[in-house]
Amino acid sequence: MRLTDRWYFGGVLKRKAAEFHKSGYPQVTTEELWAYCQEYLWPKRQALTHKTQKRLLALITPHDFFDYQQIKIRTHQNSLSELGDLSDLF
Repeated sequence: MRLTDRWYFGGVLKRKAAEFHKSGYPQVTTEELWAYCQEYLWPKRQALTHKTQKRLLALITPHDFFDYQQIKIRTHQNSLSELGDLSDLF
C-alpha cells in the first residue's frame, strides 16, 4: 500500500478489521481486506474515486468477503508442491 493510500484508507481498514474481529472473525487482516478491495470490489463496482472506494470499503460484510475468498480458492490452480505438507490429512 502506498503511503498516501495508507493515510487515506488506513482508518477505515482498521475499523473494518475490528468489526470483523468483533463478529467472530479474528483471522481477517487489514491486508486481506485491502487485497479484496483492490482485486475484486473496486474493479467490479467501477469505483474510480477515493471517496467511492472508501464508502464501499466501509460497507463490506463478512458474507461479501468470504464469498470472494471462496471464489479465489476455487479458481486458483495449485500444484501439489504449493500445497505444502499434507501429512496431517492422513
